[in-house]
Amino acid sequence: MYRESFIRVSIYDLVNFELESADTTVAKGATSIYFSNIVILGMNTLYFIIIANLLSTAEIGIYAGMQLIIFGFSTISNFSLPQIIPTNIMIPQAVTKLIPEFLGRKEKGKATRSFFIILLIAILIVTLLSILLYILAEPVSQILFRGEAEVLWVQLLALDTWIFSIGQVFYGGLVGLKRIPKASLFLIISFAVKFILGASLVLAGQGLLGIITAFVIGDIVFLMLTSTSCLKPLWVHHEPVPTKFIMNYSLPLLVTSSIIFGVTQLDKIFAFLQLELSDLGVYNVAVTAATIGAFAPNAITTALVPSLSTLEATKKIDKFRKLAKSYTRYVALIATPMSFGVAALASGLVQLFGQQYLPGAFPATIMSIAIGLTAISAVYNGELLATGRTKSIMLVNLVGLIILGIGLTILTPLLDFVGVALSRSIMIISIAIFLAYVTHKRGLFVIDSKAYRDSVFAASVMGIILFLTLDFISGYRSQLISLAFLIPAGVIIYLVILRILKTLQPDDIEFIRRFLPKRAERFVQIVSKIVGVS
Repeated sequence: MYRESFIRVSIYDLVNFELESADTTVAKGATSIYFSNIVILGMNTLYFIIIANLLSTAEIGIYAGMQLIIFGFSTISNFSLPQIIPTNIMIPQAVTKLIPEFLGRKEKGKATRSFFIILLIAILIVTLLSILLYILAEPVSQILFRGEAEVLWVQLLALDTWIFSIGQVFYGGLVGLKRIPKASLFLIISFAVKFILGASLVLAGQGLLGIITAFVIGDIVFLMLTSTSCLKPLWVHHEPVPTKFIMNYSLPLLVTSSIIFGVTQLDKIFAFLQLELSDLGVYNVAVTAATIGAFAPNAITTALVPSLSTLEATKKIDKFRKLAKSYTRYVALIATPMSFGVAALASGLVQLFGQQYLPGAFPATIMSIAIGLTAISAVYNGELLATGRTKSIMLVNLVGLIILGIGLTILTPLLDFVGVALSRSIMIISIAIFLAYVTHKRGLFVIDSKAYRDSVFAASVMGIILFLTLDFISGYRSQLISLAFLIPAGVIIYLVILRILKTLQPDDIEFIRRFLPKRAERFVQIVSKIVGVS
């Protein structure tokens, strides 16, 4: 036993990879990403409140349009698979799969070689795209932004697109090395620079120019931090890896990533091209609110793929399925109440950005409910990525894209951006169903049925109570103030219902305790008492 323990520690010292059990590793990684998302959300909320009250809805629409360009170019250059609800992460999935897969086989030289090949491909593609955007800055300003965006803004956007995209590759490298806490810290630092500097420049009267300048500086900081941290453990002797091997995995992702970008952004693109820029500004706020519920599944997918890839590479299928099933449980218990809570409080949440964004409340409600019901599909997406079934992901999302396109064509002329939100929600549910079907067909489908049923029921009851309470409160300021009380009240209501249903078990509390720092023990004890688990 001592000898086996010594061997495990020695291997960890060599590759920093296998000391912790797979579920704890994923939990810590997912928690780091989730925590970073929550911190970024808090900063983004304050930042957006400032700029949304100082800029017009049309300028917010231009801001959303520029984000579309950055995310689109990064998706293509990195062969990234965006989540159904867009996030700030556009990492190349080939990196998060191949690095842990080779490390799991003790082939660190091949992991290093794979990373540099993927980095080179990304540099070539994004350089070409950024140069084209810089050269075509004037027609882009006139055609896409109706002449309301200055040429200088678009040129700076081209620069930021290059910096952002390359930074995502190094971020993906850190995820593949299972250094997710450090990567998450870098993400927080980067966005702190963006938001603090951006808000300061807007307050100083620099408008959108100030925002873009701040984003360029923030992405430079992110690139410097991630590159230096990622390159150090990978700076070893290369071992030959056939480029064909990498391209066989990556090339299908080029098509898939383009399709999924359409899935994640087509509603915004449609609103951008068919509606007024001010409508896009309102809809962007609705999506921002709805995104809150997607943080947990997005974080878990990013953290889950490396561990699942390791288990798949070492043919530990039973552990693979067990790990995936456990995370259908945790995604359901965390993401569902968050999404339903956002849906219930949407009218108050969107008004944080100004009363002019109140029309975005109903679209936010629709999308949040859809996200809450389908959050566990993030685990199925992770399973398919880890097992290299990128073609299946491509086909599923292609069907989703077609459904979204049909919905937008029919519903947007009738309901404006409410129709856009409804179309996205139908697409989200459709993709979740197809992912479940594909994983079932491949023998990968898993689900903790009780946790899913209980979370949906408890979150629904909580949501109804919160909605009725907020609706009873009149007045813009009163509703905003009430959020500070309704959000924690919603958490308590949800946990109490889970206690009545006897959903949580001692193992759940131990799992939480295992990956949280010791100073959070008091929090764990409070949760234990509320849910009645000792």
